[in-house]
Amino acid sequence: MQQRLVAIGDSITLGHWDPMGGWVARIRRTSDEDVLASRRRRYAAVYDLGISSNTSADVHRRYVNEVSARFLAAPDEEAFVALAVGINDSQLREGKEMVSLVGYRENMNAIIDLGLQRGHQIVVVGLTPVHEELTGPVGWDPTKVFRNERIAEFDQVAAAVASENGLLFADLFSDREFRSPDMHLDWDGLHLNPQGHERVAGVVEQALRGAGWGVRRS
Repeated sequence: MQQRLVAIGDSITLGHWDPMGGWVARIRRTSDEDVLASRRRRYAAVYDLGISSNTSADVHRRYVNEVSARFLAAPDEEAFVALAVGINDSQLREGKEMVSLVGYRENMNAIIDLGLQRGHQIVVVGLTPVHEELTGPVGWDPTKVFRNERIAEFDQVAAAVASENGLLFADLFSDREFRSPDMHLDWDGLHLNPQGHERVAGVVEQALRGAGWGVRRS
């Protein structure tokens, strides 16, 4: 049995400015170590398809071409997807919303439909809070504002969409540890530092294992 995992989303998915490559790289490291220990009796591959500034609309547009290219669609393959997008949808740009809550729900359902039609086992990854003292606006772009109250609304939509589609949800927003500024880059407030990515990796990997990731099958 072959297992492949694609994580698709935004700059936090990509692991922007984390020297260790972000939470996806940590999941890959654990998986690679397991494959080596099994002497390839378990085969697995992990791909990071995070792109900076992506919204759910962007992920919907690129899902089929980019995700399907990483899967073989072979009879002995299990295809997993960690869908991690929404924080850019929640931002206010020059005081205007980037994506409405209704639009976000529609995009997430459309993405999930594409995956389920292809037999992908999807885990929806929740959103992380921000350190608001640094994100209203962010220091590197005065037109972008991120607020936890609004992020929470998008996170609730992500959780609801996961539940409605019978999917596992990796809940990050309710984790009080993410309320600490120690989880974010201290000059940024939005992107995670190594400690933050380590915690995300643990939560997401637990959800993936609930879906069957990492299970050795003969």
